[in-house]
Amino acid sequence: MGNQEGGTAVATPSSGGFPDISSMMSGISGALRENPTVQEMSTDMSDPNFMAKVKKMFKTRMETLRPWNEFANVSYFSKPESVGQAMGRASFNVRYFATNYFMIFIGLFVYSLVTSPFLLLAVAFVLAGSAGILHLSDKPPLVIGGKEWNTRSQKIALGCIAVPLFWLGSAGSVVFWLLGCSGVVILAHASFLNNDMIANSEEWAREIDAVA
Repeated sequence: MGNQEGGTAVATPSSGGFPDISSMMSGISGALRENPTVQEMSTDMSDPNFMAKVKKMFKTRMETLRPWNEFANVSYFSKPESVGQAMGRASFNVRYFATNYFMIFIGLFVYSLVTSPFLLLAVAFVLAGSAGILHLSDKPPLVIGGKEWNTRSQKIALGCIAVPLFWLGSAGSVVFWLLGCSGVVILAHASFLNNDMIANSEEWAREIDAVA
C-alpha cells in the first residue's frame, strides 16, 4: 500500500526493512528529467544562438529560485520515518527547489575548477576554441599548410587537443567527485526537508492559487 505526504504519492520500503535505494534514485532521476532546468541544459552548443539561449535560460530559471531562508530553514528539517517517506519528500523537493539545487551544483563545479588549475586552463582553452570556431562558422574555411579546415575539421582538431588536456587535468576524477558530492548534498537535503512545512506555507498557497 502507498502512503501520502504533502499531496505526493510515495512508496513503501522494500521487504525485509532494507531501503529500496534504486527506486528512490529512479524517482529523483525522473523528477530531474521532467524539470525544465535539466531539459533546457540540453541546448546544442553548436547553435549560433547558444549564448543567447543560455542567458535566457538563466534569467528564466532565476525567476523560480526559492528563498534561501526557506531552503535552509532548520525548522523544516526532520528525520523521515521510512524510506517511502524520504522518497516522497525527495520527489517533491527536487521539483520545488530545482533552481536552488542547480545553483549548488554550479557552485561545486566552480569550486572543483578553482582547486584544479590545470583543468581550469583546459576548460578555458576549450571554451575559447569553441567560441573561435563558432565565430568562423559563417566565414570561408581556414587554409593552413595548404589544407582547408572547415568547421567540422576544426571541431575534430579541438577535440583531439582537448582529450589529453582533460586527461592531464584529471577531469574524470573531478567529474566523479562533482557528481558524488552534489548527489549526496541534494539527496540528503531533499530527503530530510519536510515538504508538509512548505505545502502549508503562505507562499506555496499563493502559488497554488495562481496556477488554479
